Amino acid sequence: MAWDTVLNRVHFIYVKLDDGWSHVAYKRNEPNNPWITLAPPPDRRKDYLSGNDMVWARYNDTSYLFVPRKPNSEIFYRYNVTNNTWTVQANLPRLFKRGSAVCWDGGAYIYALAGQGYGQYPLVWSGREFYRYSIPGNCWTRLADVNIGNKAVNCGSLAYRKRAGGDEIYAFTKKDENWFRRYNVNTNSWDSKANTPNDIENGSALIYMPNEKIYAFRGGNNNTFWRYNPDAEDGGDGGKDLVATFDESESNIEDVQDPGWSNDGQWVVYSKLDTITGTYQIFKRRPDGSEETQITSDESNYTAPKWAPDSNLIACIIDDKLGLIKADGSGKQILDNEPLCFQPSWSYDGKWITYIKWTFDDQYHKLYKIRRDASQKVCLSDASTNFYPQFSSDNSFIVYQKDVGFWSQIFSVPASGGPELRLTTEEVDYAQPQWSPSADTIVFVKLDTTGFYQIYKMTASGGEEIPLTDDSFDHLQPRFSPSGENIVYVKSHPDSAGSQICRKLVSGGEELVLTDYSTLKEDPEWSPAGDLIVFVEYSTGSEKGGKRISVIPAFPTATKEYTDFCHIGNLTCSPNLFNTKTVIRFANPQKRTVTLNIYNSCGTRVKTFTTKAEQVIWDGKDNVGKRLSDGIYFLRLEGGRATIEKLILAH
Repeated sequence: MAWDTVLNRVHFIYVKLDDGWSHVAYKRNEPNNPWITLAPPPDRRKDYLSGNDMVWARYNDTSYLFVPRKPNSEIFYRYNVTNNTWTVQANLPRLFKRGSAVCWDGGAYIYALAGQGYGQYPLVWSGREFYRYSIPGNCWTRLADVNIGNKAVNCGSLAYRKRAGGDEIYAFTKKDENWFRRYNVNTNSWDSKANTPNDIENGSALIYMPNEKIYAFRGGNNNTFWRYNPDAEDGGDGGKDLVATFDESESNIEDVQDPGWSNDGQWVVYSKLDTITGTYQIFKRRPDGSEETQITSDESNYTAPKWAPDSNLIACIIDDKLGLIKADGSGKQILDNEPLCFQPSWSYDGKWITYIKWTFDDQYHKLYKIRRDASQKVCLSDASTNFYPQFSSDNSFIVYQKDVGFWSQIFSVPASGGPELRLTTEEVDYAQPQWSPSADTIVFVKLDTTGFYQIYKMTASGGEEIPLTDDSFDHLQPRFSPSGENIVYVKSHPDSAGSQICRKLVSGGEELVLTDYSTLKEDPEWSPAGDLIVFVEYSTGSEKGGKRISVIPAFPTATKEYTDFCHIGNLTCSPNLFNTKTVIRFANPQKRTVTLNIYNSCGTRVKTFTTKAEQVIWDGKDNVGKRLSDGIYFLRLEGGRATIEKLILAH
């Protein structure tokens, strides 16, 4: 995405699509511009990756977009906004990969971090290269590498700041790190600035605003938003380098992930951000939330803890490597010394661990298994990208997700090695396979003709795919109950910021909703007895924010009515942008009372509608009939336990 910022004339948002380019245009005297498909890049490729790797620039009174064509390409394009034409520019000085970032200096230059993708440490490129592109000269110059040690940029974002004492570029560089770097344009040098309050994640972004502040999204599966003050004193620019600080949008953030159970069901184990070390450590607590105990406490990052079947060991990822610790945190051992490893899973007899590892020679996520004493390590997949491995209960097979062309499919492979078996064949995305306890059934999610991810089941050998869900919601992360009779899963909808934990019989029947819809939820896991479900819940509207562990009954004796969220949806407004009035429509099939609040850009509520209908007409006036000024307004529709929000533009 890139902004066209020609003042007071026309504002464009350019958005990359799979097959071509589109933009939505807002003009002060043209309020009803639709989406317009533009000329596609010359090669019509469909592998343009998302990220902060497209930049708008204006030179000699002409507006351009400059775009690296990724992945694994040296092609660099320029798009002429006026003529709707593409031209190939001087080749990039090296292959740009995931995590690259570009920014414009407001004049004749574009600056770029090349990036090296998630966790890649190549033999030729360091992954820290920084370049400058001359628009009039159509040439590249290598500048000083960003100062992040021997790490590679895999989560880049850049913000350019003009200042009296010399221009600066601020940068995010590395996923799972809280580093913040500054580049001095005059001296061609990097230095380190105040660390972010938490590690940045994929999807992080920076932007410099005219108020001399930098605003930043942390990225990842959270809503953390920061403001960075380059100068500690108001008006303290003038070339003076002062101490800078980050302001957190939420304080005292608790950040947990990867919950699981001890085999006796007495403990929940999880990874949690330790505010003292600034790293993720392994914790455990009772299902009722009591007796939280920190198991690890060194400078390493510990994630994805999985208790061994005999409860004596915990497999986990230690600084991106597969490792083991004893249940009390002692006996730290690295099983596979090569990063990047993730998604460990035990065999049912506790002798093996299967996991995914990034291989540097051919750059794939391959499927591996390793003995718990590290005496034998076996690669079970070919040169392909694989995810979500799991042993069958008889330890005979491993099921997993594998990329085939543009789609992901479900495969299984004998745990002892041998030819893999493709279980799905349609050219759609399949993901997140799970064995039944009896090892005769596999559940998985599939992006089917509904346009949503639905849960399906099939036999262990493939064959007929039987849908278990079929409504207009995404259904993710299905998990079998220990008895194999039920599944639990996450249900979400694109019109809402929340999701629910749901349960359903594998044989079919009605869905039982176990939680409300007010927050995002993920990673549900059954207790060994099948009576409880643990999951991660994103905190919103609370003092702590972040993510927390929640445990609920799998079979509540008094079921709460959580189905009201279904009765609203599809919030739209037309026209948007509008002048005299706009029609705001939404789904309310049960004709229940809903509340629509409208807020201005400062967060002040200016208009409220209460209705049982499915549309209201807003004339741009507030609750006392006063005409409101032009600008951005926000809609918030509330009904039952659901909340839907939308942005609207008034002129």
